[in-house]
Amino acid sequence: MALGHMDYYVLKPWSTRDESFHHTIAELLYDWSRSHPSRLARMSLVGPRRSARTHELRNLLSRNSVPFEFCPVESEHGR
Repeated sequence: MALGHMDYYVLKPWSTRDESFHHTIAELLYDWSRSHPSRLARMSLVGPRRSARTHELRNLLSRNSVPFEFCPVESEHGR
């Protein structure tokens, strides 16, 4: 901690069921998982850039934290 090699610290809970402690840990894990996405399973979404359905699918995947890449159908990678 004195050397600055830590991002955050959490105080030890005072009671056996400290909801604030669990909420803090859950938030830290959520933030960490968003900044370190899994590279194991990646989905490729290919579609027209201005399609309503493509936009809907991109929003759905983003809201559910599904790792994906979007390739416009017009691009070389999309073909």
